[in-house]
Amino acid sequence: MESSFNIQARDALDYEIGRMFYASGLSFNLARSPYYISVFSYAANTSNLSGYVPPSYNKLRGPLLAKERIHVEKPFGTYKKFMEK
Repeated sequence: MESSFNIQARDALDYEIGRMFYASGLSFNLARSPYYISVFSYAANTSNLSGYVPPSYNKLRGPLLAKERIHVEKPFGTYKKFMEK
């Protein structure tokens, strides 16, 4: 039964996630975020990402942040145009 649920791998992943929180001083409130849950669920359920390395510091603060800004500002584009008139 343990092998069918891959309990050892799940425990190992839990340990690594916990270590990330403790070593980085992350707030435990992050674990309540739907984005936190989504990212780990996606990673765990996508088997074709073998060897994946998470984005680097520079990628997070550069191109990924720029893309997110566009994503967040996009819905406000029509509103801004309306307000400028």
